[in-house]
Amino acid sequence: MTRSFQRNFLRIIILSVGITATLKVLAQQDAVVPDDDSSVIYDASFFAEFSPVNVNDMINLIPGVNIAMDYRGGSNNRRGLGPGENEILINGQRQTGKNNEGRSQLSAISANQVDYIQIIRSTSEEMDVRSGGQVVNVVLLNSESRSSITVEAIMERYQDGTLEPGAKLSWAGQDGGLNYLFHIEAEPQYQNQTGKEFSRDAAGNLLETRYDESSRERTDYQTSFNLGYQFEKSFIQFNGLFGGDCSPEKKDRFINDYVANSFTTRQERELIDRCRDNWEAGGDY
Repeated sequence: MTRSFQRNFLRIIILSVGITATLKVLAQQDAVVPDDDSSVIYDASFFAEFSPVNVNDMINLIPGVNIAMDYRGGSNNRRGLGPGENEILINGQRQTGKNNEGRSQLSAISANQVDYIQIIRSTSEEMDVRSGGQVVNVVLLNSESRSSITVEAIMERYQDGTLEPGAKLSWAGQDGGLNYLFHIEAEPQYQNQTGKEFSRDAAGNLLETRYDESSRERTDYQTSFNLGYQFEKSFIQFNGLFGGDCSPEKKDRFINDYVANSFTTRQERELIDRCRDNWEAGGDY
C-alpha cells in the first residue's frame, strides 16, 4: 500500500466522519421533540432530500436508530414489547408474525406512504408502551384509498465470477379501513469456497496435500401477506408467509500423497441435494 493511497484513504475516512456528524446535527435540528422528551418525531419532509425508496431506507437515516435496531444480543425473531427490546410498530400496531414482521416488512412499504416516524424511548402512555429500549413507530398517511407497488432487481457477482439474479415485488396500500401488504421475492444465496491443507511428519517432510472447492447453488423464494382492518374501537390483523429453497452442493477434493518416495493423486467428489420450506400464519385482535 503506497503512502499516497494511505493519505487519500485517511482523507476519505475524515470526510465521511465529518459528513456523518453533520447529518446527525441536522437530524436533531429538524426533528420535532415533544415536551415530555419521551419521543422524537421525524416528519416525511426530513427524508425528502435523501430520496429514500422504502421505510428501511428512512430508518437508516435516523441517527442511532439503525445501530440500536441491529443489535439484538441474540435471535432476530423475538417479538413483543418487553423491557429492553427495540421494536417496530406500524401505525401503533405491532406485527404478529415471527419471520414476517417489523424490519422485514419495512422494505416492502414505499417511502411516499409515510407521514412521519416516531422514536419512542422509555414509556408512552398514548400507546401503552413499556420498554427499556426504544420503539420505532412508523405512521402511514391517513387516506381513504392509497396504493403503491415497489420493484427491486438484484444481480450479485461472486468471487468465482458467477452471476446470480434476484428480484423483489411488493404491493401495499389502504382501502377504507382495510390495510394490505403483499410481497414476493427471490434472493440469491450462492456460495463458493476453496481450501488447502498440508500434512507433514515430525521431521517436516511433506506427507499429503489437499485442495478443496465447493459450490452451492441456492435461491431463497418467499411470499408473504399482511391484512389488517380498523374497526371503530378495535383492530384485527392476519399475516401469512411461505418460503423455500433447494440448494444442490458440489464438492471436489484433490488429494496428493507423498509416501516412501512415491507420489499418488486421487480425486473425490460429493454431490449433496437438499430442499427445505417454511411457513407461518398468525393473527392479532
